[in-house]
Amino acid sequence: GKPLSGWRRAIFEIIFSCRGLVLWSLGFFGVRVKGRQASQAEAPIIVANHVCGMIEGMYLLRCATMAEAHYVHNPIFGPVLMGTSSIFVVRSDPESRSNAKAVRRRAAETCWPQTLVFPEGTCTNGTALVQFKQGAFAAGCPVQPVIFRYPNRHHDVSFTFPVTSLGYVLGMLLQFRNRIEVEFLDVYVPNDLQKANP
Repeated sequence: GKPLSGWRRAIFEIIFSCRGLVLWSLGFFGVRVKGRQASQAEAPIIVANHVCGMIEGMYLLRCATMAEAHYVHNPIFGPVLMGTSSIFVVRSDPESRSNAKAVRRRAAETCWPQTLVFPEGTCTNGTALVQFKQGAFAAGCPVQPVIFRYPNRHHDVSFTFPVTSLGYVLGMLLQFRNRIEVEFLDVYVPNDLQKANP
């Protein structure tokens, strides 16, 4: 594929401008941010913890996300993910994992948006760290880690407990305010040894 251009890029900019309104409607207002997001030239790849993919993806909407292929058929997420030039993978298919090689190619070309990768490959509630997948680090390029925290008291926004998508969104809507903290850490630049053997 190619990055968005022309009228498609203009439509995406309109959608992007609605991002704040969507987060606000879900109760995420007054987002606390520490640090700054690096540019694509500084760090072509962003890695983040995967607590609630929907909110993290919405917050970093300008980034292309490495996402599961089944989201392509979702009437809401599919067009948005395609509009951000996301990379789709099927975790159970070894052949699909080769799509992760697109991260390396995109990291080398500045015309692509930054790629957001959740190296754990699954949602967690943030109380433990699971094994990282190598995809984000195999490119051997600078990576910016980002930490998402949700210090909520009542509704757990992590998509880890058995709930439907509707029940999950309703839980966010029924809580007056959902808190989120975003911390952009320093860009990590791998040395030559790490580039040769990620």
